[in-house]
Order: sequence, then structure tokens, then C-alpha cells
Amino acid sequence: MIVAALPLCMDFRYQAYTTTILGSSYGYLHAVAHQYFEIRYLPTAAIVCALASLVVMIVRERHPLPIAKVLFAAALGAMGFAYFRLLLLAPFADNQVWFVSWEEITELLYILGVGGILFLFRASLLAGAPVEARRVSV
Repeated sequence: MIVAALPLCMDFRYQAYTTTILGSSYGYLHAVAHQYFEIRYLPTAAIVCALASLVVMIVRERHPLPIAKVLFAAALGAMGFAYFRLLLLAPFADNQVWFVSWEEITELLYILGVGGILFLFRASLLAGAPVEARRVSV
């Protein structure tokens, strides 16, 4: 919860400029509304979810792990996205072209990685499914 609170210490920084990409003019904007979501809402949501996970672990006597793991995963997701945006923005604060490029490249790599893992383990993932669902042509 302490690590999730670190982005709350960041200041808002309005950035907007126009650049030329392949002969076309393009405007970049990192609006304060987006920053509010990234460095205020997401860290707060991560703290709330982590605290709820802790409360579930303390209060619930029988089988607290399934619910606590879901809440903790939600906390890690919110915190991870907030840190991802902050860590990309730090080196590319004055060059939004590279910021957006690296953001999209890393998201593509993540999606390809998840797709590859699902493809590799498709047999075990579909083991309990009906026969019709298992007939997937590759």
C-alpha cells in the first residue's frame, strides 16, 4: 500500500505540442484529466483493493485466499498501470512521440506474450470443456 501511494506525490504537468510525422502535422496532448486517472485514481484504487484484500485475510476464517487473491490482483493491476505510465513518462516527458511509440510497442509485446502462453497451454485450458469447444483448428 505504501508503494502504491508513491504516485500520489507526483505533480500534474500539462503537455501539448504539435510535431510533423512523415510530412503530416500531428498534435500530442497529455491532458490533466488523463494524469488525474494515472496518478490519483489508480493509486487510490490500488490502496483500497490492497486494504480490502488484507481485511478479507484477517476477517474471513474459512478459505480467505480466493477472494483475497482477486482483490490483490486488482491492486497490482491498478498499481502496475500507474507505474508503467509514470516510468514511460519520466524519460520521454518532452518527447511524446517516443512516449506513445514505446507505450504501444510494450502493449503489443504484452498481448503477444499472453497470446503465446494461451496458445502453448490451450490443451490443458480446454481439458474440461465439451468436445465441441475443443475442436479448434490451428
